[in-house]
Amino acid sequence: MAKSIWRVWGIGIRAAVATPLLIVPLLAWSSGKAAADSECIGDCDRSGAVSVDELMVGVKIELGEAAVAACDVFDDDGSGEVSIGEVVRALRFALVGCPSS
Repeated sequence: MAKSIWRVWGIGIRAAVATPLLIVPLLAWSSGKAAADSECIGDCDRSGAVSVDELMVGVKIELGEAAVAACDVFDDDGSGEVSIGEVVRALRFALVGCPSS
């Protein structure tokens, strides 16, 4: 199912970042978990912010086109895989910022 969602968007996360109508349902779907997290999901370089390039790495991991080792911080639940929910939480951090440590 995840692959079809990303393919419908055509250009993936870039479309979601640029289209506010897509952002609201995605943030609601993230279930607010991001607000309680102490680590910034998707911040591959640990810079304190999630960039579009880092989001694209997460999408590639979720689609199976890259290994989790490419950015292990996307694997928030420690399952060894990246779910679409984890990518959505990373998108939320990209939009509203990472939590302070």
